[in-house]
Amino acid sequence: MLGGLGYTKTLAAARSDGSALASFTTAVTALPSHARFPMDPADWYEGRVLSIRWAGRIGNVVTSQPTFTFQFQLGPTSNITVFTTGAVLTSTTAHTTVPVWGEFLLTCRALGASTSANLMGQGWVASRAFLDAGATADITTLGHPFLMAPETTPAVGTGFDSTVINVADFFVACSVSNASNTFQLHQYVLQDLGA
Repeated sequence: MLGGLGYTKTLAAARSDGSALASFTTAVTALPSHARFPMDPADWYEGRVLSIRWAGRIGNVVTSQPTFTFQFQLGPTSNITVFTTGAVLTSTTAHTTVPVWGEFLLTCRALGASTSANLMGQGWVASRAFLDAGATADITTLGHPFLMAPETTPAVGTGFDSTVINVADFFVACSVSNASNTFQLHQYVLQDLGA
């Protein structure tokens, strides 16, 4: 059990790029297979804090304002969305392979079988492709926006079973299927902060 160790432990990191995603709407993994991490049930405890940091590139079409949703998945087959950014809006400016970066902080609030375990999650995303709201072009004079994710009242995520092995994974979805709506992960790290 890692509880109370008081130091950061890297659980998984991407040593290579994830798949280049385009023309997709269904949430799919963005990770290379070696970065998906099986989390042992013996290592879960209330107060366990996980940090997920990721970076890559993103593109969006100009004819509509698609949204991108970033998710941290658990479950025996990474089938449970335990944290989501919610839909992050793109600007009305077309982008091709511009940088995107994000970070999630997740704290285990409850343990148990079935759907009893849960995580409190908050995070942020940043890219010149994103907007807080409205149909607006890039605001280049003010820099790139850092957006809270999600931009709703913080709450625990969907429950999961902490008594079985959970495969940690990072998923992304896009609201509009278009060849110009793209995402590729370049960097990813999952860490246990050892609280």
